[in-house]
Amino acid sequence: MLRTGVTLDRDQIMLATAREHAIAKEGRKFITLRLVDFTKNRIQGAIVLHSQAYRDANGMNKFHFEERGGPINFELDELQGAMFARVLDIEHNRRFLASMSSYGFWEIEDKNVEAEILEIAQGMTKKAIVKAKVQPKEAKLSDDQIELEMARLQQEKSKRQLEKAKAEEPAFKSVETTEAEQVTPEVQETSPEVPESETKDTEPGTSEEPGPQRRGRAAKRRKSLVSVE
Repeated sequence: MLRTGVTLDRDQIMLATAREHAIAKEGRKFITLRLVDFTKNRIQGAIVLHSQAYRDANGMNKFHFEERGGPINFELDELQGAMFARVLDIEHNRRFLASMSSYGFWEIEDKNVEAEILEIAQGMTKKAIVKAKVQPKEAKLSDDQIELEMARLQQEKSKRQLEKAKAEEPAFKSVETTEAEQVTPEVQETSPEVPESETKDTEPGTSEEPGPQRRGRAAKRRKSLVSVE
């Protein structure tokens, strides 16, 4: 049924009637809304059935339909003195109407459909409620337990610092130390060398013949002894 306050000529009426027959032939269904709040006669967010007319080889009116986003437009029905809109009956639009049901902008003419949409709205509301999780109370520690925990944490901290220091130590340090130990010269104590002549003079019972100097000294001693006698 055509509901419009716009005066149409004969060709426009025939085109609109052919469009309605084509929609019905494709099995499209609609949800009829009656506007309650007249300040909200155009609402965005729904999926709208767009049509494009063309003529086939026999000159008959044909239509190409496409579902895409668009506004819900309310038009005046002069016979009933109210404004109505037809919304394509698909899942998206049902959920859209459910999300808007609490505002009271319109009424759904088919009460069975209205009940189904209100049920969808209740399900959406339940999902939106987030239950706060009850946080468990923190256990209160005694003084002894606090001291033990502090000691444990300090021990863990020292252990981690030691591991960190070992990890940051260069890998070649031990090799350099080993090489240094290998090239360190050994110092041996040695006695000073004694000249061979001094050694021969001090050693008793030597069998070597005296040198010229010693023979001269012996001759002088014998001479002095002879002169005294």
